[in-house]
Amino acid sequence: MKKFFTFSSIILISLFLMACAQQTKKPEDTVYLDELEKEKQLEQDQQSSNYKIEGDYAKKKKIIKQIEAEDRIEQKKLAEKQEAIEAKTAELEKEIEETIGGRTSEIAKTDDRIQELLSMNLTPEELSKRLSEETNLSKKEIEELVGSYKLQKMIATSQSQEELEKTLKQETELKEDEIKKIVEIRQQVVDNEKELRKETLKKIHDRLVRNRELNLETVFCSRATKMDQIVLSPVYYPFDVHIVGQDSSNQLLNDFELIAEELKNYPNMVLQLEGNCDYKGSNKYNKALGDRRWSGVLPLLTSLGYSSNRVRGISKGEECPTPKSGNDEDWRAENRRTDFVWVLK
Repeated sequence: MKKFFTFSSIILISLFLMACAQQTKKPEDTVYLDELEKEKQLEQDQQSSNYKIEGDYAKKKKIIKQIEAEDRIEQKKLAEKQEAIEAKTAELEKEIEETIGGRTSEIAKTDDRIQELLSMNLTPEELSKRLSEETNLSKKEIEELVGSYKLQKMIATSQSQEELEKTLKQETELKEDEIKKIVEIRQQVVDNEKELRKETLKKIHDRLVRNRELNLETVFCSRATKMDQIVLSPVYYPFDVHIVGQDSSNQLLNDFELIAEELKNYPNMVLQLEGNCDYKGSNKYNKALGDRRWSGVLPLLTSLGYSSNRVRGISKGEECPTPKSGNDEDWRAENRRTDFVWVLK
């Protein structure tokens, strides 16, 4: 009897489970492993859509490759013109060295590191500090170098011939004919720089219009192009600083004066200010520091009459560093900056 009861119970349980299995419905979004092994045939419209996507991608890839090659050629030509202007600027600096006194030039030639520091966009205070820390120059030699460096910066950022002439009369003991010669060379440099920026702005505008028509998007860490930097030089900062230094302020104002009139021809262009930081500090802190850096530049632009409606800003924090080169300190200094990137409205 006991065996019969056990056997009956097993049969009843089995029947109950079978009934439940029949009543259970497969959810619509359920996929079983054995179904994945089956190869599904795409519908005709799905196949056509896939072919179009693949074709569009291949076409876009080809176009991108082509325009990258064209852009490289354009940038090379502009770089050559910029080199010619820099050669003219070097001529001016050489003239200044010869008229003021050749001692500072002789000091610089004694050490490659000195020449590297002089070529950086440092403030006179930063230059003095780093010459003291990184070279064996005496205090007097550093003062001579920094004085000459400061004067060259003042000359390079003079807004007019009159201002340059006034600076030279106040800061040097040059004769009238020496001052006149330097002013003439400087004016040639200014004219060349204006022409270069005019040409570069047009190329930037044409490129932006072309990219929009081709629906080419920029990624977050796209760097300012060589063209952008020709038009407006980046602003650099000491460590943990967001206030624009006097030298950088003068350079920016000088650069902007050279393009102010030409910008009227491109009302659909907007200037994007991009604040960057080195890796020191937390990501959150550097994000905020990047915001302070780009926003600190805005008053300088509006003081020149540039509409704030044609400016927008973004902080890239420490997220988009330049490729590392040289020593760590130089690399970090290169990443403490605000870039000026042209975009369309």
